[in-house]
Amino acid sequence: MRRLLLPAILIAAAFLAFSISDDRGAQTPTAVASADIVSPGTPMLSARRIPDVLSEPRAFELVELDLQLVASQMPSLSCLVAHDADGRDLFSTKGQVGLAPASLQKLVTANAVLQHLGPDFTFRTAVMATSAPVDGVLEGDLFLIGGGDPLFHSEAYVASYPRAFPYTSADALADTLVGLGITTITGGVVANETRYDNLRQPTAWDGTSLARDGNTGPLGAMMLNDGFVAFPAVREPGIFSTPAADPALHAAQAFDDLLEARAVTIRGGSRNVAELPAGLIEIANIESLPLIEIVDEMLTFSDNATAELLLKELGLAFSGDGSTDSGALAAFEILGTDAIDLTSVRVVDGSGLSDVNRLSCDAVIGLLETHGADSALAAALAVSGRPGTLSERFSGPLLSGRVHAKSGSLTTATGLAGFVDSARDETVTFAYLVNEEPAVSQIMLDLQTTLLEFLINFPDGPPTEELVPLPLGDEPNAIYDAATAPPSPTVTPVPIPAEATEPDA
Repeated sequence: MRRLLLPAILIAAAFLAFSISDDRGAQTPTAVASADIVSPGTPMLSARRIPDVLSEPRAFELVELDLQLVASQMPSLSCLVAHDADGRDLFSTKGQVGLAPASLQKLVTANAVLQHLGPDFTFRTAVMATSAPVDGVLEGDLFLIGGGDPLFHSEAYVASYPRAFPYTSADALADTLVGLGITTITGGVVANETRYDNLRQPTAWDGTSLARDGNTGPLGAMMLNDGFVAFPAVREPGIFSTPAADPALHAAQAFDDLLEARAVTIRGGSRNVAELPAGLIEIANIESLPLIEIVDEMLTFSDNATAELLLKELGLAFSGDGSTDSGALAAFEILGTDAIDLTSVRVVDGSGLSDVNRLSCDAVIGLLETHGADSALAAALAVSGRPGTLSERFSGPLLSGRVHAKSGSLTTATGLAGFVDSARDETVTFAYLVNEEPAVSQIMLDLQTTLLEFLINFPDGPPTEELVPLPLGDEPNAIYDAATAPPSPTVTPVPIPAEATEPDA
């Protein structure tokens, strides 16, 4: 269709020029000085006067050839889709095939919580007691009520990581209690985690070592330090933290330690209770960061525990059931409200650690385009060459800072999806997923770099600025002088042989 458009436009332009010339021929001629006759820098019928028509088809052809080269090296269980800023297909292969998405599943979680809870939603961890402290003494137990905050950490835990990340400070909450003048608690520190269910991992992980391999601690509404009772001072691959048997009990014990480190005497022991006594009053609380900042942390650093707790919170808000299964159903339904085809979609957890999840490239593209390249979700994605999961990937001068994406990696799955800011100020939305047995090859990871390098160069046709009409004066004959103008060439028509004519379609 694009190939037919250019000749049609040129013919129309020629006809228009002839018509104008013919009408003027019927008018009374007006004398004009030859030196005042200005000729345009680009002839009226030059192809330069239709730059978009010339440049765009070639750009689409080139990027299609490039991405076809990428697709030709991908295994049968894979998909690749790319759209330009207007949502038009640059390339699409197997876009409707459902594949294990690895951590691209976190895009589904982010989409659901941002839409249903809102970017300003916050979690709230409360401290309650049967009465207010008097003369520094708090009678009875101090109750630590879990609000589901996935980033409730001690400063020591955060400092054990080599990179900074946002969190809710348990130390700050302890300081607040000391600031109230509390010096003695006659009871103990008691935790409550009943906001969510007490399943420590999604049922889809049953029979796997996903949690044991340090991907998450045991899940719960009252977690401190991701539910780990011990963690390495220096984070190294293969060195895992020690998970708590009871994350709420661990939170109570760790918070007890924080208070005692501030010279608060605690006479009772720590425990986890499912039922709270009547008549409790709140004496302190600490709110989390806004949800959009938590989502930012989850996507930028691919935080599995955060993704799983967000899914439980979604389930609670959506149906009153703070469970993974309820959250997964909610995330699925919310994705469907965006007119995304759910035929090949399956949601079983929030993080993508399970290989039972399914996403298609078309669904990922639809999700990304629902939000857009200028959205809060897009801003929360990892950026090539910057702190996060892409800090050491795509960090060369060509790609650094131009790729905003979520990566995913399991033994048998790899994925990358997001937005690319091309070298010519175009935004490309893309999704790449590969499932490969027995394990994803290095070739499939390297292919992601090749893909991005091709997308960075879009549109790879002639730049529009090279095709637009030239300004007046840019050519030697810009001022037409009849006295010095060369004679017009004589054109003799040459007959076209009959065998050279194009047959009818």
